[in-house]
Amino acid sequence: MSTEDIREKLATACRIIAAAGHEDFIWGHMSARDPDSPEHYWMKGASLGLIEAGPNDMVLLDQEGEQLAGSRPHHNEWPIHSEIYRMRPDVNAVIHTHPFYATLVASLDAPLIPAVGWASLVGMDAVPRYDKTSALIDTKDLGQEVAESLGGSSLLLLRNHGIILVDTSIELATFAAVRVEKIAQAQILALATGAPAFPSNEEESLSRLAALTRRPEWVWDYLARQAPGHEH
Repeated sequence: MSTEDIREKLATACRIIAAAGHEDFIWGHMSARDPDSPEHYWMKGASLGLIEAGPNDMVLLDQEGEQLAGSRPHHNEWPIHSEIYRMRPDVNAVIHTHPFYATLVASLDAPLIPAVGWASLVGMDAVPRYDKTSALIDTKDLGQEVAESLGGSSLLLLRNHGIILVDTSIELATFAAVRVEKIAQAQILALATGAPAFPSNEEESLSRLAALTRRPEWVWDYLARQAPGHEH
């Protein structure tokens, strides 16, 4: 995949997750490894919302936070991305956002529960939570702590802050981000009426996850067709 393709796909992904509940004014960001230099990554630039992102709004950073390309400033929380890419060679896309329902769940003393079948995200292992601070993750030390808390998981809840989600591709990370907010919304609504009575078991959860991700290119094409267009 060319650099131009990565930037275009990353911008589309930003707009998709914005429309799915991840927009928070000008905050929140997504990145993808550079196809030519895996130690570098393209990231949505600062000063604009996810919903506004176009390919020219992407900036290229190295693992020390030095900006190598792009005209926009970069987000202060770049250490989230650099440290995850450093520790997880399997990861090719990273999302940090503040979706309303998922952020609520991250503030609760309760695990994330897939209350409905289509919401399956992972197996039944508990989603890890980072609770040392709810401040910005804007230093390499904090970024390393977050990456260590994520471990081998695809999702990390940040106490009173938001979520971090990673995957092997932009497409899979985007689809997972859409599902995460749906999972959290379903959980909040279910808890408002009582605890879910019939939680899924491990086999059911993994089976649903396999079904959801069987044709990721079809899902990506659908989501891309629904994505709002950028205006600048």
